[in-house]
Formats: sequence, C-alpha cells, structure tokens
Amino acid sequence: MSSVNQELYKEIENRASGTLKNIAIEILNQLSDGFASEERIKDEIRRKVDLAVREETK
Repeated sequence: MSSVNQELYKEIENRASGTLKNIAIEILNQLSDGFASEERIKDEIRRKVDLAVREETK
C-alpha cells in the first residue's frame, strides 16, 4: 500500500464509523489493488452505497 493510501486509511479509521467506514476501506483496498477497472470500482461504490442506504432506512 502506498504512503498516500496509508494516510487515507488512517484518516478513515479516525473519522469514519459503521457502514461508511466499511465502504471507504473497501474502496481504498480496490484502488490499492490496482487490478480493478474504473468502471468496476464505480459499480462497487454504487452497490455498497445502495446497501448502506437500505440498512439505514430499516
């Protein structure tokens, strides 16, 4: 993981919680992976946000 991503991870750990924290970490992991296409990352973000919204409205 690059130093920029490590800093972002620390920021997420310090400032986010719950579902938002999980989404942010998943996105950061995919970006760090380098193998995921931009379209795949966008789809994953949409899917995770949809799940989070459904959980919040329950």
